[in-house]
Amino acid sequence: MELEKEADAEDIDAYTGLAEVYMRIGEYEKALKEIDKAIEMVKGAQNKDYSNIYKIKFKILTRANRSEECLSFMKEAAAYGNFKDYLPCMLYAYDSMNLSSESRAIVDELYKNNKKDQNIAYEKMICCLLNNDVRKAKSVINKSRIYYTDNETWAYWNMLVQDFVGEYKDVLKYYMDIVETWTAKHKSRETDLSLQYGNIAQNLYFLGRMDEARTYAEKTIEDCDRELGKYILDEPLYLTRKARACMILGDEKQARELIEEARRMPLCRMCEHNFCKDALHFEALIEEMAGNYEKALELCKTGEKECPGETDFISVQNRIKGKMKKK
Repeated sequence: MELEKEADAEDIDAYTGLAEVYMRIGEYEKALKEIDKAIEMVKGAQNKDYSNIYKIKFKILTRANRSEECLSFMKEAAAYGNFKDYLPCMLYAYDSMNLSSESRAIVDELYKNNKKDQNIAYEKMICCLLNNDVRKAKSVINKSRIYYTDNETWAYWNMLVQDFVGEYKDVLKYYMDIVETWTAKHKSRETDLSLQYGNIAQNLYFLGRMDEARTYAEKTIEDCDRELGKYILDEPLYLTRKARACMILGDEKQARELIEEARRMPLCRMCEHNFCKDALHFEALIEEMAGNYEKALELCKTGEKECPGETDFISVQNRIKGKMKKK
């Protein structure tokens, strides 16, 4: 099938756009009706990757708590796109039905037959972490390095493992190294390091090194304020980072106000989601820092549902559960 007419592409965009709007306001039946129209038009298309349309339907079914339909749709979607594209959604569907063992078995089988595939190796690593098997997670990383030599990727994966188990010193070193590399590389111009500064401040905070944490929180706010004056379309990105920094500095009221302000803004230009993921993530962090663990866990579960496989929410949940056990 070739979508030769421009009107066809416009119709697909229109149906997809309507589906996303209906999904955002909770009109899931209407959303499914519109996205099915788009899917019907792209079935068998060879000239373009339409996997994103299938992902939208997964999101609708997930938000509507229709896990069984999500799994059934998986078979259809796999026939028209890359199976791996839908893996996180499928795993969430299994887990939401209390069928975690089935989802792990699928990942194990995929990994066994596709060890060279970076995406599948990543999902395997995440599954190991969710099973609290850190040793296996590290083993997956080490085996994957045989096939790929992207050191930045492996450094990031190792950091995720350290973050999951609460090794804040190792995570801190990871972000410190990034800052050192970037500042050395871009000496002649201002560099936006608000995310890295914020992550450094957060890990210093969890290590109890409050004076240093406040210093990096102030650096975060400085970078955010500078960028907010330049990139109007990306305001939520910097408002949420600034909110976390304010919380570390002890200004909880300002932190919460910034999160709410970010939610009222249009989504950032490069946002892949239908809502502000960073607002949800940083709100969960704020609740964690405020000691409201149940509320933080509730926000993380919402984040998992909206963004299956998102490590930010997985790490926060694991950290909070550890803190609750110590109480």
